[in-house]
Amino acid sequence: MNTSVQHILGRMSFVQQVSPLSSFSGLFGDRGQAWISAIHRWSEAPTAYTAGDTYAERLELENDRIALVHLAPVILEDDFLGTVSILRDITHEVEVDRLKSEFVATVSHELRTPMTAIKGYIEMLLMGAVGAINENQVHFLEIVRQQH
Repeated sequence: MNTSVQHILGRMSFVQQVSPLSSFSGLFGDRGQAWISAIHRWSEAPTAYTAGDTYAERLELENDRIALVHLAPVILEDDFLGTVSILRDITHEVEVDRLKSEFVATVSHELRTPMTAIKGYIEMLLMGAVGAINENQVHFLEIVRQQH
């Protein structure tokens, strides 16, 4: 396991380059079992592998990090050699996406109130409730009403 993966997982005690499958099951609990099952499926029947057969999952780790894991088997002829495993820390991207969603929801809510008032005033103007308006003014008010 390389140092980047150790940092993401918060497990600095690992020092070996290649970790046995059993070490992953303890790191990820039930989700580790799905990961291990995919590897066992590839190792037990490498000839059943089809191009594009990969494993991917988003993991919420104990250290409050969120990681995206991708595994792909390495198969040479009919032999399973192992997997290429990519573990990427997406904690920052998830937080940015959450903040963006909150911002859009807030802006949408804040704009809705004045837009409702504007729509009401446009309707009143078009009905002539506040006095006569000319044809040119009606044209522009219709454009604004249609854009709402």
